[in-house]
Amino acid sequence: MKDKYTLGHPDAFKYANEAFEWFKENYHHRYGTIREHDGLIEIHTGGWSDNETLVEQLKKTAWWLLHFKAIETGGHYYFATNNQLFSWTVVKTEKI
Repeated sequence: MKDKYTLGHPDAFKYANEAFEWFKENYHHRYGTIREHDGLIEIHTGGWSDNETLVEQLKKTAWWLLHFKAIETGGHYYFATNNQLFSWTVVKTEKI
């Protein structure tokens, strides 16, 4: 990952979207998926260690800071790039 994408770099926010494009270009789609629809993005690593490593790098970017919404055990990450159109609700359920 390029230094300019990493938080702490003076231009990290300027290059936030470019950082996500870099992530998508390097992601192993054979073992995981990236779904984009109406400003919502889901990343599923498929348990593939190379994809998990890329996610760890993405976590250090302004893009992650701006858009991250939720994580689910097993390598599932959720983002919203258009917060004006969508809201998220976390619901606690009881065990049956």
